[in-house]
Amino acid sequence: MIDTLAAPEAEADDLSASALLASIRSERDTENAAAARQLDLAARWADLHPPESIHLAAAFTIPGSEHEEPIAGEGCPLVAEFCVAELGAVLGISSVAAKKLIGHALELRHRLPRLWSQVHAGLVPAWRARLVADTTIHTTPALTQEAAGWVDDQVAAVAGKVGTAQLDRLVAETIKRFDLASPDRAADPEDGYLHVDPRHVTVHDEDVHYAGTLHVEAELDLADALDLDHALAHDAAAQKALGSTETLDV
Repeated sequence: MIDTLAAPEAEADDLSASALLASIRSERDTENAAAARQLDLAARWADLHPPESIHLAAAFTIPGSEHEEPIAGEGCPLVAEFCVAELGAVLGISSVAAKKLIGHALELRHRLPRLWSQVHAGLVPAWRARLVADTTIHTTPALTQEAAGWVDDQVAAVAGKVGTAQLDRLVAETIKRFDLASPDRAADPEDGYLHVDPRHVTVHDEDVHYAGTLHVEAELDLADALDLDHALAHDAAAQKALGSTETLDV
């Protein structure tokens, strides 16, 4: 029994440093190939499960908001929500993680095809390609399919070797290049004022009156302003009934 347990350790000791490194590299290549295969299978799983309607499509919910984000960008097929949990259960991962896996696979296959090809050719590890896919899925504003293709060209040209900061700069350049940013309607010289919310409450605490008062300025919704005026008048009347001799303004 002792000899049996010691055999693997002895075998490892027999390997040279270079042989150990070669073995580690081989294991990594095997792992990368398996991850690439898993992406392909996840995309094919999605192909088998289109939603019956857009309302039944898988999406990411945003905490505190009714807005939802798609699991992949424009041009990618929708996926039925119910199939996500089933995939997650098989892989032993959460539904959120399963959504990300499917979304990244679809994003790469449909919007980042050069990077997708490099992953399956063993030139780019799946984890690196998934970082790019996650970025192009969740940009604000959203990237069009054409814009995502331009990102794909830039990233594939360097075999996916871009850091987070470089990728953020690339996305920012893409948004500018494809004119995706929403125009600031408030900046229009003619009718920009129509898109400016005038509501505010400003306390001018830098200018204290000698009488010990401060100037407060406010712009309110019509209903709120009328409610405030009614509340103040009602309270003033109550104080007057109790004997106050102050004016309504006071």
